[in-house]
Amino acid sequence: MYLQRMNIEMPVHRDLLGFNCSFAYHLDELTRHSRLQEGQSRRDVEWVGYLKSIGGAENLKPAGVFKPSRDLRDIVRRGVPAAYRPLVWQKISLCSVLRREFPDNYYHASVVSRLADLDPKVRDEIEKDVDR
Repeated sequence: MYLQRMNIEMPVHRDLLGFNCSFAYHLDELTRHSRLQEGQSRRDVEWVGYLKSIGGAENLKPAGVFKPSRDLRDIVRRGVPAAYRPLVWQKISLCSVLRREFPDNYYHASVVSRLADLDPKVRDEIEKDVDR
């Protein structure tokens, strides 16, 4: 109030989500964010090194191996970089192997063709996933 009456303007600080905040909070948030970025950069470098050491992403979890190696478990628990997520999860879950075993229209023939028989809420959820 006093600052308003005296026509003194204080700079407005906004957090990373755009909300007004104090200067101290803003500074603390920027510090935490930069530390997080450093950790993610180290993690990304670890992933590149790990993939090189096993001979590429194709060898993440070879077909027929159901128990992941300790190294793989440890590195996945620290987080998978966004650039590698689709490939890594396909290999770890073995869905890439299952895709080769079933025809291309398997999902459509087995699930989508039966949509008329399903509850409308269930049908809506399935239709969201059809294009994935």
